[in-house]
Amino acid sequence: METRDNVIFKRYKSARNAVSREIRKITRDEQLDVATQCKKNPKKFWNYVNSKRNSKSAVGDLLSTDAHGNNVVVSTDEEKAKALKMHLSRVFTEEKTTYNSSNVNCNATSSSFKDINFCKDSILHKLSQLNPSKSPGPDSFYSRVLFEIRHEILEPLQRLFTTSYCLRKLLAD
Repeated sequence: METRDNVIFKRYKSARNAVSREIRKITRDEQLDVATQCKKNPKKFWNYVNSKRNSKSAVGDLLSTDAHGNNVVVSTDEEKAKALKMHLSRVFTEEKTTYNSSNVNCNATSSSFKDINFCKDSILHKLSQLNPSKSPGPDSFYSRVLFEIRHEILEPLQRLFTTSYCLRKLLAD
């Protein structure tokens, strides 16, 4: 290819194509061998499948700041994870929630669970305010799912909140 000679280039293309055909033939034969033996030898099948998995890191070197504020190039996977964690922790905001206790009717002296009632309207209102485009939290529940089934889970949530509140009251007393 460096000489730009047509004869040499044709021989190169011929050799390249022959090698490509041979590689495809070897791959096809290997796959056929795995397929014919998969019932008798499942270990060979799973070894082949696992060999095709790609588990390489796609994250390149990162530029990060150390504890002293100096710019540092991060290259190991552990350092990359720490750098990304530090960067992303600045992005997320902590939402402050306030609980309105006016919707709770509880007799503090009684230990009966029937004395407490959380207002279904306030629970439904909070569930209706969920942003369906948010990513799941540590519980792995997507807010879209909770938003879509809010009417179905209203009753169980009310019982859960009531029971939880009563147990907390009992343990505090």
